[in-house]
Amino acid sequence: MSKTLTDLRIDADSAKTKLNEAIITDKKSIIDSAKEKLNKAVKEYNAEVIRLEFITLKGKTHTMLEAIEQLNIATITEKEKEDKDTGIITYSIEPAIKQISLVELSKFCGNDIAIDNKWSYYIDKFCYLMTYRIASELGKPGSEVRRKLEQTYYITDVAKQMDMGKTPTSNTQMLKQLQTIVDAIIYKEDKNGNNIYKASSHDVAYILQTMSKRSKSGTVVTPRPLTMHTLIMDVLHKIVKGNSYKIDYKTKKQVEIETDETISNDENNNDKK
Repeated sequence: MSKTLTDLRIDADSAKTKLNEAIITDKKSIIDSAKEKLNKAVKEYNAEVIRLEFITLKGKTHTMLEAIEQLNIATITEKEKEDKDTGIITYSIEPAIKQISLVELSKFCGNDIAIDNKWSYYIDKFCYLMTYRIASELGKPGSEVRRKLEQTYYITDVAKQMDMGKTPTSNTQMLKQLQTIVDAIIYKEDKNGNNIYKASSHDVAYILQTMSKRSKSGTVVTPRPLTMHTLIMDVLHKIVKGNSYKIDYKTKKQVEIETDETISNDENNNDKK
């Protein structure tokens, strides 16, 4: 008999308790295996949560749209906690969120929930083209970049054959390609025969600002297909919900607190002299 979600959560809590007991009593011989058991229990719980959510979404009239509106699934994760007095690190189970994978949802539902079932390949091809754009903008001649990418970039044959137009060297071209992806996933015709779900320059800016990062060695890490799928899901959610993008930055209050702490620490150090 399959375990219920409640049973799986009890298993996770039990694995956490046993791991913490091993750590506190310094039973080094079983700590590693206890960590593995906790990790496995958390994964099994989350897998069941996702499966149940997918069953619910599959039963909806517009599965893909419902999934995009929902965006995330509530899951759990194991977290380290260090005791300030003893320095001992124990583990807790905390709430977490996982973005819905439209690829996995499509597989679960039988791959028939989008307008064009090749939508994921469009995203993979778009990711390839954006990598080409990034490489070109970093100063390499276009022909050299293309030759290198064709030799080394991993892309499935199906995705490679997708017609997304030329490499989006301009944001206008990128917007057109982004709209092609949106049209392939969700489509509802307006009175002029166009999709009511429209990508915008803001969506282009969001992808450009979030798709790459710097590696420790100073190289530009271009987006992986999984990263691009995540970003496209963010864009779709924003379009459907009519939301705007948010940014994180250090606020004045945080700066003032840090400054006060620095002054306080300096005063304490002076007192000790």
